[in-house]
Amino acid sequence: MKTIDLTVNWMFYSTLLLLCIIIYGVSQTSPLLSNILTISSYFLLAGVLVSLSLAMLNRRYVHLDKAGVSYSTGLNTQYIPSDAIVDIQLLQIGFIKVLEVKLTDHTKTRFYSWKMSNEELERTKKIISEQ
Repeated sequence: MKTIDLTVNWMFYSTLLLLCIIIYGVSQTSPLLSNILTISSYFLLAGVLVSLSLAMLNRRYVHLDKAGVSYSTGLNTQYIPSDAIVDIQLLQIGFIKVLEVKLTDHTKTRFYSWKMSNEELERTKKIISEQ
C-alpha cells in the first residue's frame, strides 16, 4: 500500500515562534498590557513547543493513502475515509502552504503544521482516486 507521510511545516512553526517573540517584545515596551502580553506569549510558546515536540516524536502525524487520511492530534487518531473526500488542495496563506481536504458534507479540514509538495499532492490525488 502506498502511503504518503507528511513532514513538519517548519515555516508554520517558525512563524508562530516569531509571533511569540513579537508579542513578548511588545509586552516589554507597553507597561499597560505588560503582564497580559507576557503571559500570552508564554502560553503561545508552550503550545508551539508541545505541538512541535509531539510531531517530532511521531505522536502527531498525517498519513494519506488509498483508504483516506489518518491523522493524530497527539491524544487520539482521526480518520477521513477516501469516499468522503471530494478534493484535496494546497492553499497559499501568506507564505505558508496549507493542506486542505474538502469533504462530501461540505466541511473542510486543514492541516497547518504539515508540509506537502505539489508532487506529493498529485500522487495523493492519484492514490485516492484509485479506490
